[in-house]
Amino acid sequence: MENTTYQNIVFGASGLVGTSIIKFNKHKFIYTSRKKIKNKKIKWMKFALETKKIPIKKINIGIFLSSPRYLKKNLTKKIFNQEFLLLKKVSKMFTFNKFIYISSSTIYNKKHPIGSTKRKCEAYLNKNSNLFKNLQIWRPYNLIGTNQKTFSDHFHNYLFKIFFIQQKVKYKFLGNKHDERGYSDVDEFSKILLFYMKKDESFTKNFGNKKSIKLFQILKIYNKEFYKIHNFYFQTEFNSKKPNKSLINKKSKNTIFSKKNNKLIFQKYLKNMIKKHILEKISIAKK
Repeated sequence: MENTTYQNIVFGASGLVGTSIIKFNKHKFIYTSRKKIKNKKIKWMKFALETKKIPIKKINIGIFLSSPRYLKKNLTKKIFNQEFLLLKKVSKMFTFNKFIYISSSTIYNKKHPIGSTKRKCEAYLNKNSNLFKNLQIWRPYNLIGTNQKTFSDHFHNYLFKIFFIQQKVKYKFLGNKHDERGYSDVDEFSKILLFYMKKDESFTKNFGNKKSIKLFQILKIYNKEFYKIHNFYFQTEFNSKKPNKSLINKKSKNTIFSKKNNKLIFQKYLKNMIKKHILEKISIAKK
């Protein structure tokens, strides 16, 4: 018999935001993903595009995080359209009181394949907003965290692979050393998402850091840790003469700003990732 009791569910909980939410709400949600999440403290169910039936119909709060992993090989409309198809499936399979969709800052880039899909998903949800008592849409900018099993191709992870896994000693970057970005801590975002989740209101909000950091400053932080290991510095080159900025709109009224310092975010990320990587190498060596 199907369970008619309202539940709270996170769809796509194995990614960066999902694993962060688990840290703060182990017992308040059912967590779903394509592959099993190995955590005995949570209730997990498999859910994917091919899933035909699930023993739940009514959902109090649904958080939708399902999206193809950010890898260069995945950056096609065909692959990312799977997110849209899964979103439609979820909206038709279940009844929701509140639905929370994690979009992306790429929605502001008309040529970005992820942004194209995210716009399509947002348009679908807004058109069918009558399906939910409340609809909350978030557009986070450049989230960083260490709670991930495999590396994405986001810039901070890509740098870590070059510096500490592939152990290259020099690299030529596509951009300019004065390129600017604003980064945010994923746990800070998750806490804010969960706080606003309690509000009986609908909205679309941006989340990001209005303070920025330049590429050469990020590389300097990585190089400091690289030097501690190798006793020499990583050599960098850049092939663009024109710097660019990709920053959140500081004047937007529908924005929650991160309070974290960009440099401290990267320092924390590197400290945890290097420690984790070294522990994994030791574990593999013992086997």
